[in-house]
Amino acid sequence: MKKGNGKYLAVFVAFVVLIVGLVLGYEKKIRHSPVKIGLAINLSGAGASRGLAIKSGIVVAVRQINASGGINGHPLELVVADDKNTQKGVYEADRKLLDQGCPVIIGHGSSSNTLLAYPVVTGRNRLLITGCTATTRLSGKDDLFFRTCVDNFVFARTFSKIFEKEGIRSVSILADKSNQSFTSDLVQQLERTFRGHLHVTSMNSKNEVDWEKNVDDMLRSNPKAILLLVNPRNTAICLQKLRAGNFKGPIYATPWSMGKALFAYSASAIEGLKIVSMLPTLCDNKRFKQLDNQMGRLFHCEATMCSARAYELAMIVADAMKRCGERVSDPLCIKEKLLSGTYNFLADQIHFDRFGDMHRPLYVMEIKGKKPVVKERII
Repeated sequence: MKKGNGKYLAVFVAFVVLIVGLVLGYEKKIRHSPVKIGLAINLSGAGASRGLAIKSGIVVAVRQINASGGINGHPLELVVADDKNTQKGVYEADRKLLDQGCPVIIGHGSSSNTLLAYPVVTGRNRLLITGCTATTRLSGKDDLFFRTCVDNFVFARTFSKIFEKEGIRSVSILADKSNQSFTSDLVQQLERTFRGHLHVTSMNSKNEVDWEKNVDDMLRSNPKAILLLVNPRNTAICLQKLRAGNFKGPIYATPWSMGKALFAYSASAIEGLKIVSMLPTLCDNKRFKQLDNQMGRLFHCEATMCSARAYELAMIVADAMKRCGERVSDPLCIKEKLLSGTYNFLADQIHFDRFGDMHRPLYVMEIKGKKPVVKERII
């Protein structure tokens, strides 16, 4: 070989090595580029403690997922937006997450806020999933909306069965109009499923609450039971007012009432409260205890029902994304995999129906010694 040809060959080989190195480096970069999921939740408006608990549970899940290799080699990146529990905040939070390319948005913390977000998110062909929206207005739709909670028809049917079993024929309901898409819808479903008498007292937690007037109205019909459709803080206050008013009957609540404020402000009035929950007590489950330990290490607080359900939701989304192979950021593939899976990340094997509505057991919890105790598991 001529000397000049050897020189050209060396240059050619070096060029090929450079190109191969660049290609491999690019593929490695693409392979390990982050996969985003969005969280749109109330972190600073009224009732923000619930949103903070939800965020904490999802952060624990994301850290656990990434410690186990991420999503098919991609690190999972959580992008958070504060919806401030206002209409403007909801729109701004969702648009921020959409503009950042999140194929999935977890949110929001109430039926009212999720209904605002629904056309914005699904209209951009992104997947919206929540653990906090029970309104039947989103039930039975073949769309890009999923939820890990049951809807209000299931809640109403469950409460009606409980009341019938306990021989309860008259129920007084306190309904917070600040989340009217949940409370009014649940009342309507109860009117369909409950054979007894319902008396509804309405309030709005965004305004000053006249508790004496509300409690007097609730008790005027001489109910055999009370159902509270209000947030944790107002559940605690109402419990104290009802006990002071010498109401001796059973008091029921939904998962909306579960939160730190319920235990912080209710004192002894919380004893005997019965809550229909989607998860059993945190105390007797190994997976809950592991989650509780991680919450303590990261946030110096205990796991709550809100944080546990948020953790479960994030793990379900990640599972579906992993099964999408190279299409980890494709909302339609994520939808397909969500519908085809069964999940058991905390307590029960659960699954979605063909519309993205959740099938799962419910639990009747009773507060004893300021701790929730499982009284009944309802399929």
